[in-house]
Amino acid sequence: MKFVTFFHHVYIKSKSRTNTFSINWYSFLYGLIGFFSFLSIIIVAKYFNYVAGSEGIITVDALDVSLASIGFIFVYLFKRLEKK
Repeated sequence: MKFVTFFHHVYIKSKSRTNTFSINWYSFLYGLIGFFSFLSIIIVAKYFNYVAGSEGIITVDALDVSLASIGFIFVYLFKRLEKK
């Protein structure tokens, strides 16, 4: 029984020492990576439409940026909840 309580104590102690600032920072950086990856996918899709002749010019609208922000939110939350 002492063996189990010792490891539980070590686990609780290590969980209390985690730096929340570093967790938030890394989650934010991964969120930015998610944002730019979603935005690049949107821009590549618009480029393919331009090459195919469907569109005359390539524009990035506010809707495209808001869709890419969903990528930021998904990746940020995934990384933030993964650390807990």
